[in-house]
Amino acid sequence: MNRRILELALLFQGYGIGFSRKKNGGFFCFSQWLPPLKKGGVGGFAVLLMALWLNNAFIFVRTGHCAARAAGTTAFDFVRVTPDSQPAALGNTGVANADSDFSLLHNPALLSASPFRVRAAGAVLQWFTGIQSNHYVVSVGKSASHRPSWGFGLGWSQYQTGNFGSTDALGRSLGTLNYRGQTWEAGGAYEPFHFFHVGAAYKKMTESFMGSSAGAAKSAAAWDAGVLYDIPRLHMAAGIALQNAGQAVLAGGEREPLPTLWRLGLHGGILNQRFLWSVEGVKEAKESLSVKSGVGFQPLPLLSLRVGYDTVAFQAGRFGLTTGVGFQVRNFSLDYAFVPLGTLGSVQRISLSGRL
Repeated sequence: MNRRILELALLFQGYGIGFSRKKNGGFFCFSQWLPPLKKGGVGGFAVLLMALWLNNAFIFVRTGHCAARAAGTTAFDFVRVTPDSQPAALGNTGVANADSDFSLLHNPALLSASPFRVRAAGAVLQWFTGIQSNHYVVSVGKSASHRPSWGFGLGWSQYQTGNFGSTDALGRSLGTLNYRGQTWEAGGAYEPFHFFHVGAAYKKMTESFMGSSAGAAKSAAAWDAGVLYDIPRLHMAAGIALQNAGQAVLAGGEREPLPTLWRLGLHGGILNQRFLWSVEGVKEAKESLSVKSGVGFQPLPLLSLRVGYDTVAFQAGRFGLTTGVGFQVRNFSLDYAFVPLGTLGSVQRISLSGRL
């Protein structure tokens, strides 16, 4: 069957979106794109962490070479993207990190583990050529210090591009196109037993691919579920979550499965929480297990430095490091994460959050 192929690399955190449209109308499938690149005491740890943070940026600015990974077959690939800066800098972890104000988007069970009654947060992810995503989450609950605790959260995310030109397989112009994806999510969590939290969330996802020559849209519903077990004597927590569970989407006579993920991880801190660490495993159907990890250090009360490692990026030929920095004043936080992509530029995240 004749196809007109249009591929757009939207490099959100090492994942991108590719589109294929059938001649008989409006079927779009996603593909993953990853740019392979050539490898190129407390005080002592702080120096090492800062050196890694600076060296990571230097390495990726100097590297070249990019290529496409084999196309995937799932719909709504944008939901894989780590939404906020702190977990992104820690190697894209987050399933057991109750400190993240975007916890609804990582593991709904984290909602009842927060020590704050109200949290509000927003994040912006920016790449060149007008590719951008925005994420907003509001959560309320009964503080984890007053058990049994509970929590409820609402979240909205948007992914979009500007207009770009498109051509068919023969190089003939097809006009201009643009892409937009959205998710709406609501979830809750409860602590039925001491230090044990369970949660679930429902999300509605939509995406559209519109332009002067074509247009198509589709939507899907999915569920997230998770548990969290806090271990105070070890200053750590363990979390597990199932994300994007739902029925495959029918488009153009073919079925596209959702990107269902299993996430299992640990998050903890030592030295009065000045040193944080995270480790996480992620498994998707027909994909190999990926391991993510990160460490953070707080040399000053207002400053946090972070560095992480993600084997998804490493398997694609990149070095795999992630970096970031955070600033906190009372109950307000400003976080930044930097993910270099060689000659394709870099993905930058900025998150702002407040707590009561």
